[in-house]
Amino acid sequence: MKETNQGKVNTRRGLTGLLCIALTALLAFSSCSKDTLEDIIYPNRDFFGWTLEFEVNGEKVEAESIFETDRGRSLFMTHRPEYQNWPRFLRFYSGSHYDSESRSLLFDYSKLAFNIMHSGLYLHILGPGQGKFKKNVAYSSSDDIVLYHPALISDFASQTLNPKDGDDWDIIPTFNGYEVKLLSSSFKFSHSLKWGVGKVLDFYFEFEEVITAVPEGWTGSPTVGDTLRITNGHLIHLYHEMDEAAFE
Repeated sequence: MKETNQGKVNTRRGLTGLLCIALTALLAFSSCSKDTLEDIIYPNRDFFGWTLEFEVNGEKVEAESIFETDRGRSLFMTHRPEYQNWPRFLRFYSGSHYDSESRSLLFDYSKLAFNIMHSGLYLHILGPGQGKFKKNVAYSSSDDIVLYHPALISDFASQTLNPKDGDDWDIIPTFNGYEVKLLSSSFKFSHSLKWGVGKVLDFYFEFEEVITAVPEGWTGSPTVGDTLRITNGHLIHLYHEMDEAAFE
């Protein structure tokens, strides 16, 4: 009986020891900073910029931005060199401005619009008008500015993308003679977790347009009267504080 009781005591001591070890490990783990944990879980999150892909009448277009850590530079790749590229400002928002006093990004949701300009593509997608964009809701408005042309040239670069304090990011570029008629469109937003990166914004788009005007002297293709169908459009963009303010 004595040996049996001693066995019970040893078992209890063993369980107590294991419990102490587990609690010590838990406390040590919980003392890690959030940034440290994210470095472990998402080691490449700071170096992924975005990927963009879509099809034009069935022909695929791709572009991406991924940052190299060792050289501190970014890599930009497009499959056609004639595309107009603004890799640093792939997407931005109208109706937003930075308030230096509060050191925060503020939105006028009545002016909210999501903008993309890259790879011959310009999209200016209006928000709901009274709040943030909603997840998995199809947006389409006759007041959207939607245009694609593979040789799109704009004076976009001559306009500042750094508004003064209090000014909105309401930049609408000109297109130097390229015009289209929009036949149909659908734009949706979502977000997801990308392996090794973390939270990303997902933007899905498709639309159909007819080219109605091209610059004088343009003799290439596509040209006036041609119909372009942009399908399977998908932008994946590293999540940012702007996205937190613009999306539910």
